[in-house]
Amino acid sequence: QGNGSHMDMMDMTLHFGTHETVLFKWWKTETVIGLLIACLISFLLGFFYEGVKALRFWLAAQDAVTRRNRREELDNVEDNESVRSNSRLLMGTPVSSCKLRVTHAFLHGFQSFFGLILMLIAMTFNLYIIVAVSAGMAVGFFLFHGAPQVGDNANDCC
Repeated sequence: QGNGSHMDMMDMTLHFGTHETVLFKWWKTETVIGLLIACLISFLLGFFYEGVKALRFWLAAQDAVTRRNRREELDNVEDNESVRSNSRLLMGTPVSSCKLRVTHAFLHGFQSFFGLILMLIAMTFNLYIIVAVSAGMAVGFFLFHGAPQVGDNANDCC
C-alpha cells in the first residue's frame, strides 16, 4: 500500500528517540527540549502517583490507630454492660465510616486514573520516557514510603 498510511502507526518496540506523540495528538516531542519536558512531566506524574498511594496508606493507618484507641478506651471502661454497649455503638459511627470510605474510594479512583495515564505514557515505548516515569515513582516511593512494611504488597504495580 503505497498511500503512506503505515507511517502513522506507532513504533511498538523499545527505542530512544526525540519524535514522540504522548497521550494527545497535540503533545508531540519534535526536539530534545520537547522530549525533556515530556520526561519531566512524566517524572512528576510518577512522583504524584506515589504521593497519592502514600496518602491512602497513611489514612488507613490513622484509621487503624483511631479504632485501636477506641477499643482500648472501651476496655478501660467500667464493667457496666450498658455503658459498654452504648460505647460500642459510637465506635464505628456510620457518618465517619461513610466519609472515610468515600475518601478512600475517591483516592483509589484518583490513583487508578494516574496509573492508567502512566501506563499510556509508557506505551510510547520510548525508553527515556519510561525511565522518567520509573524514576518519578522511585523518588516518590523513597520520599513518601521509605521502605515496605510487613504486610505491604511489594508486587503492587499500579
